[in-house]
Amino acid sequence: MKIVFLVGMPGVGKTYFGKGAAVKLGVSFIDLDNEIEERYQTTIASIFETKGESKFRTIELETIKQLLTECKKDTIIATGGGTPCFNNTMELLNQNGITVWLDTRIEDLYFNIIGDNSIRPLFGNTEKQELMNKLSEMEANRCQFYEQSEVKLTVYRGLSSDLFTKRLHLSTFAK
Repeated sequence: MKIVFLVGMPGVGKTYFGKGAAVKLGVSFIDLDNEIEERYQTTIASIFETKGESKFRTIELETIKQLLTECKKDTIIATGGGTPCFNNTMELLNQNGITVWLDTRIEDLYFNIIGDNSIRPLFGNTEKQELMNKLSEMEANRCQFYEQSEVKLTVYRGLSSDLFTKRLHLSTFAK
């Protein structure tokens, strides 16, 4: 059994590409944020708001540990953008699966985020330049964790799900 963890910045397409690849490869797919919301019967934004980011990161780590014991077949797990950056989680992911860093340009992240209807607690209603600056700063801080991934795949706006799936399969499941 293989577990593939997709890591990368918010808006890079971890859920979008992961879900499509899971269907095409016939494996399970789990979006970590959705899993947390289901288990705790609340939204990620609400957890951030009422309990703070530190508590959320603890919940995130606990959920990953539970998933590692529950997964019984090949699974792709889309992590949150900050997941690998706290509580030595990147080390845990590397020890228990294949980590794949989805990397892209800041401009693509910006367009993906503004085109996404989901609530992103770290961004709120920010103006374009402010959001671009925040993404650049976030990337600079998180890159050191993403770089620890076993595999790096560059993604871009317009990348087909089929091509992504082939690249993911060759770099993870075909090994």
